[in-house]
Amino acid sequence: MQYIYIGPATGITLNDNGEKKEVLLFTGRKVDLPDCAEVKTLVAMKRLSPVTVAAAPQTAATATASSSASASSSSTPATASAATATTASAETAAPASADATASTASTDTKGA
Repeated sequence: MQYIYIGPATGITLNDNGEKKEVLLFTGRKVDLPDCAEVKTLVAMKRLSPVTVAAAPQTAATATASSSASASSSSTPATASAATATTASAETAAPASADATASTASTDTKGA
């Protein structure tokens, strides 16, 4: 079973069905440990927390299908034409405001 260790870095000798097994434990790391008395002791001391199994993992085919569907929906022709229209209107607005500024400046100098 997998556990996450919380505590100072340490090493432990486990008795796994009569076979001695040396394990190094580091804080925050997952470790696969057998079901033995030493592990049960560390769980009781709250030094080991069992890793809970999350929801069913996505298969590679499902992940590929969903990512390609979202990619194709984000590059629609309507989106591209809307971006072009916005850019075009910004370009035509800039020279018009520059002309207005120039004509206002020439009007001010005539009045003085």
